[in-house]
Amino acid sequence: MDQGLMTTLGRRAAQRICLQHDVGILDEANGASSLGRLREVSPVGASIASKREFAVGKQLRLAFEFSPDEEPIRLHAEVVWTGRMATAPGQVVSGLRFTDLAGADFTRLKAFIERRLWQVQSFLAGIELFADLSDLEKLLLASVVVDHQLAAGAALDRALGMGSLLIVRSGTVHCRETLGDGRVGEPHTAVAGGLFGGLPIDPRGLTCSAAKAATDAALLVITPDGFSYLLEKHPDLAFKLMASWALALRDRCFAATPTG
Repeated sequence: MDQGLMTTLGRRAAQRICLQHDVGILDEANGASSLGRLREVSPVGASIASKREFAVGKQLRLAFEFSPDEEPIRLHAEVVWTGRMATAPGQVVSGLRFTDLAGADFTRLKAFIERRLWQVQSFLAGIELFADLSDLEKLLLASVVVDHQLAAGAALDRALGMGSLLIVRSGTVHCRETLGDGRVGEPHTAVAGGLFGGLPIDPRGLTCSAAKAATDAALLVITPDGFSYLLEKHPDLAFKLMASWALALRDRCFAATPTG
């Protein structure tokens, strides 16, 4: 990865990736274990959603896997903030700082992050709608999208499709969008490079996207949180994203029909 881009973007933006992975959590003080959801990760820390609210300063051990063919990555972490509500009901988001930055697992984590950013950035470079983005902007966009895998026949989690813009990275996906005012778009099929869903600034209300994979597929999901981050920190890129969304979805928006 171009280190100049990494430096320009800054530590958090350039190195973090958003994702949705199960994570095993072990409380080092009492040995209690629980299952959570890894939401984003960087070489210095992560955020997780869990049914438990961990106190600031709590020492945890995490175990998560990025591929079923590889051993889980195991890291030590300290809770640095907690209490923000997650999208899923009954879950709390906590921010963690990794405390052991040596060893093979940490090296594997850094390699995975850089590989993921490079793959997504390269994919975006091949989409006509994003042709005008600079390499810096593609890398920044890659750092805020969730790269989500769907097996053939699997449906997108409703929470992930709420108010999100989705880009098909590979495979074929059958999708349908419901607008905040109750209108339902015509079902359609999206293939690699196709966009569907919406952004949280949609004047028609929050879009809920339903999707089912016709084949094994990968989706890039720009969640409301991801878009809000761009709008606050990098508004020029957020506006370019809005323009791409409007161009890709205008025909389907006009085709939306009221429900019976």
